[in-house]
Amino acid sequence: MSLLSEVETLLQDDDLGVRTEVIYLLYLKAGDRGAQLLKDYLNHADPRLQTAAVACMAEHQLVEARELLDEDRLEVFLVRTDADAETGRVEVAKLLGILQGDHYRVFLAQLLADASPAVESAAVLSCGRRRDPDFIDPLIARLANYRFRAVAKDALAAYGKSLLPLLSQRLVDPRVDPSIRRNLPGVIWRIRDHESVQTLLQGVRATPPALRFFVVKGLNKFHRAVPNQRIDPGAVQDLIFGEIADFDRYQTFLRDLSVSDNRADMRCLMQALKERCALSLEIVFRLLGLIHPTADILGAYWGVVGNRESSRSTAIEFLDNYLQGELRWRLLLIIEQWSELRQPDLFTKRAAPESTPVSVESTLLRILEVPDPWLQTLALACAAPLGSQRLRALAPRFLDNPDPFLSETAQYLLSR
Repeated sequence: MSLLSEVETLLQDDDLGVRTEVIYLLYLKAGDRGAQLLKDYLNHADPRLQTAAVACMAEHQLVEARELLDEDRLEVFLVRTDADAETGRVEVAKLLGILQGDHYRVFLAQLLADASPAVESAAVLSCGRRRDPDFIDPLIARLANYRFRAVAKDALAAYGKSLLPLLSQRLVDPRVDPSIRRNLPGVIWRIRDHESVQTLLQGVRATPPALRFFVVKGLNKFHRAVPNQRIDPGAVQDLIFGEIADFDRYQTFLRDLSVSDNRADMRCLMQALKERCALSLEIVFRLLGLIHPTADILGAYWGVVGNRESSRSTAIEFLDNYLQGELRWRLLLIIEQWSELRQPDLFTKRAAPESTPVSVESTLLRILEVPDPWLQTLALACAAPLGSQRLRALAPRFLDNPDPFLSETAQYLLSR
């Protein structure tokens, strides 16, 4: 048996990759007859060889694909029902990513709606390769679906920095699905351009705390992926001071509620405020890692939040020696405050007021002014048993809020 005959026997291999490379080898050997050879395999009686021919054209981006895969041929692949039909549609979806022409858009749209997740995922990636504006919104919508989230991020990032203004607008729009907004930073950092950094930096303070964490996480991932890209230390420090101010605000609310006679009724709100303090502390350290050695800052963070007193002391000593100026003393102050907030009797033991106690009503009114839908929701829920007319009068402003929990809680308060 000749070497060529041995190679041709591999066309029956169960592995699509093997069949694909055999056809490519035969295509190279055929020279000027390469296009005819591909056509013969596309018309072959064995559906697996039809699939392998398409895979060969997709994998090696063969120019003959445009000529050979006309609309009739594509229709055949889309309606196949044999055992290899799904794999065939996957390979067609991949190939459509490199075939330019508006008439291919219809077939790609069909594959985006395919019942097979594998086919749909391949179609999503091909949308990114084509950079067709008509597919941007369908790709963004798939960020909400865990099955297609990863491929949708890669596909959207393939559009490049021209997409950043739209992504920035969606990121800060409260009407956009929260699960989409949480995953937009994952698209933005993948674009890996200086404008990506600016978009994320601008998004930090323009988003509520729960979403802000994902924006900062996107900055961290960009920093790891492109360590040589400079990030403005002044802009980052301003964000750090803003987050420290948020920590101070949450801590003040928590202290005021802890000295109240109604603290038992405020337990859920107090827990949420404590969690917000923890989140702000983590965000501060994540931001610090953008402008200081990341490993050292990460080690200090785990020392601060860990349970070992020796590690905590070492972390504080490091930060005291390493940081300078206002940043040093403000960070050390919130670390000390965080240590107090971690006391196990925070919610059960009434704290001694440091000054004239602030009324629960006044504290809830101030919390409602914070642009944080979750805290606002809990504040309205806690307002219900108080019977406060001042709090009830504020409820209508939240009835049309895009956050369903907040709007429904406002409706509940008004119905009492």
